[in-house]
Amino acid sequence: MYFYLYQIDEDEIKNWILDFFSDHPVLASILISFVIIAYFVFQNLPKLKDFLESLDFFKKILTRNSNADIVKSKLIDHSNRIPITNSSNRYIENEHNVNRLLELIRNDNNRIITVTGEAGIGKTKLVEYVSTNLLKKEYVNQIYMDFENVNSRDFTKATDTTEDILKDTKTKVVNNALGAKESIEEYGHIAKDYQRPTLIFIDNYEQVLDNSELSLSIFNDIINPLVDNNPLIKVIITSRTNIEEASVNFKVQPLSNIPLEDLKDFKGDLTQHFTAIELFCKLYNQDSVHDDKDYKDDKFTKEQFENIVMLCHKVSNLPLGIHLIATSSAHGEISFAEILSDLKSHFNKQIPNLFREFSDRHKSLYNVFDWTYGLLSDSEKEFYKHLMYFPNGFFLNNLPHWEGFKNHTETKQKVLKLNKGSFLRDQKYHPRLRNRYEIIILFRELLGIDTKNSRDSFSKDYVQAIHLAAYKRVKEIDDLIHDKNTDMANVDLIKEEIRLEYENITYFIEQSATTNLKLAVDMLVSLERILNEFGPYILLEDMYDPLLNRVTDPVQRARLLMSKARVLKSTKNREASIPPIEEAIELLEQTDVKSEILGEAYRIGTYLSSQISGNQLTDTIFDKFNDLDESDKAKLGELNLAFITLEQAKKYESSGNMKLAISSFDRAISFMEGYKVQQAQAYNFVGMTYWRYGESKKAEKYFLEAIKKYSGIGEERWILGFNTNLGLLYCDEGNLNKSLEYTQKVSEALKVQGPFGWSMINMLGLGRVYCRKRKTTSYFNKSEEYLLHSYRNLKDIKYAESAILASVELAELYYKYDKYDLAREYSEKSITYAKEEGYTNYMRYFRAVCLLGLINAKDKKNEESFQNLEEAENILSRIEDNKWLTYELTKERYNSLKKIHAK
Repeated sequence: MYFYLYQIDEDEIKNWILDFFSDHPVLASILISFVIIAYFVFQNLPKLKDFLESLDFFKKILTRNSNADIVKSKLIDHSNRIPITNSSNRYIENEHNVNRLLELIRNDNNRIITVTGEAGIGKTKLVEYVSTNLLKKEYVNQIYMDFENVNSRDFTKATDTTEDILKDTKTKVVNNALGAKESIEEYGHIAKDYQRPTLIFIDNYEQVLDNSELSLSIFNDIINPLVDNNPLIKVIITSRTNIEEASVNFKVQPLSNIPLEDLKDFKGDLTQHFTAIELFCKLYNQDSVHDDKDYKDDKFTKEQFENIVMLCHKVSNLPLGIHLIATSSAHGEISFAEILSDLKSHFNKQIPNLFREFSDRHKSLYNVFDWTYGLLSDSEKEFYKHLMYFPNGFFLNNLPHWEGFKNHTETKQKVLKLNKGSFLRDQKYHPRLRNRYEIIILFRELLGIDTKNSRDSFSKDYVQAIHLAAYKRVKEIDDLIHDKNTDMANVDLIKEEIRLEYENITYFIEQSATTNLKLAVDMLVSLERILNEFGPYILLEDMYDPLLNRVTDPVQRARLLMSKARVLKSTKNREASIPPIEEAIELLEQTDVKSEILGEAYRIGTYLSSQISGNQLTDTIFDKFNDLDESDKAKLGELNLAFITLEQAKKYESSGNMKLAISSFDRAISFMEGYKVQQAQAYNFVGMTYWRYGESKKAEKYFLEAIKKYSGIGEERWILGFNTNLGLLYCDEGNLNKSLEYTQKVSEALKVQGPFGWSMINMLGLGRVYCRKRKTTSYFNKSEEYLLHSYRNLKDIKYAESAILASVELAELYYKYDKYDLAREYSEKSITYAKEEGYTNYMRYFRAVCLLGLINAKDKKNEESFQNLEEAENILSRIEDNKWLTYELTKERYNSLKKIHAK
């Protein structure tokens, strides 16, 4: 049986076993126990042992039905998803709707469900209620996407194509909701990250439907790839009309109410028989004055009940209309009879032309909103309209004072009043992030009918105040990260806040570009500094050129260029980052002022240049830096000094001067004392040096310390990199299982979250592990695939140091599998590449020379082989206290070459 299995595709075996065992968990436990015992009994049979090692996926069988997602295949950060919430939805009265939607979701054939109905009928609240109250155990993964502003005239430019809008939808809505990153291109890859049943709720889809091309693109690029590639995913969409692409369209039924002609003869409790009346009474009692005995505990007079019945009919029994009337009347300032009288006369008013073609339900909702809105004071109305300016809601504490109110406290109180009156809804995407509100989409539409409520007519002073308040908060977070000894206790909350505010901030930057260019520049630079160090990892490259085309001030332009350079470094077009930083440095040096901005430019320049081969900017900056006296160096800023010193340490390492390298690293870490995020990154760089130097225990200590210091305070992508580096270290130590564990568990996340170069280094790490495993066709194929792919891409993006390592590993792989021509080719490529880029003092170059010597010996080129040995010995001797031979494979290759020439 074993020999038969060995001949068929390994993935087919895995899939068959996974499917079979997931349906028989008890049998799975018994058989897995048997396999483990058999492994130890027959471990001396090489082929069986190789096969069993390849089945490392058995742990997936045991955890497939567990309470935790499998980390190994993680493509996104599940903790950063925007969940479906039910914060302001206590009452869902129509059991028919609830039961029908439950039935549709539980039907395996319904993968995409559209919940349809008129505006205000309660589609969103129904989905929220069913998802969070009834399906939480069945669908632990619940994700909310709001399409309110997709295709909106307020937030799209007239020149935007469907492709532009689709891109914005992905980056600003979909990826954000998934907790993913901007680099996602194929949502089919994301789908496999969900190991348990998942509900994705897309709200307000009617905003898309008037652009059929966009809707089709959204289904083809986003929705269908998600559901087609994972049977555990279902998508629920709310829309005012049906969607052809959905599996099923469910029309929400309205709340029930007694016919007016039956009211006088009715005997019994209206709240028990009619859901509209029940909802009204519950909402009224929830918000009413507590000492009003007549209105407590659903105790109304017969006349009041009659008025409630008629009021509900007046708003077509729509839940949103009932909310508006019930909350408006709950404080006893106006009786039910007076409201009914007012509404009768109000409904006789002429409605806007745009609403005449709509249904009676929609017209009644417009009228009740218009009447309720009329109860507000003039200042409250103006203030409410200005809340439409926020694309994605607002935090109460970040909202500037409205000039029509006495003070900031009154402004906040008005927000709470508007929320209580159902004019706003609260957003609760995080259990500890409170007081975030937004205008209900329908009310935004109703207000927008009148051109005097357009954004163009908003108070310029208040819009400016909103921009300033947003920048103030961004700057506070920027300072928190980059200042010394700051309290990092609420990092998770701040990250979530930035994630929610990102759409607002980018919109404010675009709008400020024409009204306050300096503010736009300041906001973008601070936002990029936060995202670079802290997360979430979002690329901003499209935002720079519109500002650079306007800005003339040299310092402001330099700041933009520095920021843009750092963003470009994390893209595939990383070489494009050098011209902007060079221009920035030139502009700042022309001012002849030594400042922290110049220090930051030097810091960014040295880092980018050291990462991108073929550029001499690092040496130029070091020459200028070394010419400064200590006073001028201090003016560059402590943190900038630390990073420049860090880059100097790397240069000493590349030249083989390890004592100076290590002392410089120690000095850089000392400079960073109190800068928590940055010091953690420095620990990683020191760990890399010790790894390359052969001090494996010290390297492990620094990598683990970097992860410990950085966890919870910085951008996750750095921790993914730290784990990859540990994988590289453990591989050289010969601990292949541990190396594979650390490398593999972050592989998929790096593919999505990036940066691209780091994902290629991780792939290189996987290739190294499979290269070092025992000789099998399967391991060879895996290793060759990973190493070739990473080598080509690392070379393309000018990651010279890592590309050389990949090339050496390819030479090692081909040598191990007796493919000596290919081994020679890649050994020579490695040597040439290392000489061109100045990496001849690294262990990877040393290994390439040793491998070439062994290959030359096999080809009877003894003189060339001996020259290779002499060069290898020369490299060993010129590196102070060289510890490379503590790594077993490196030692083996060197000793084998020596042994050949010792005869």
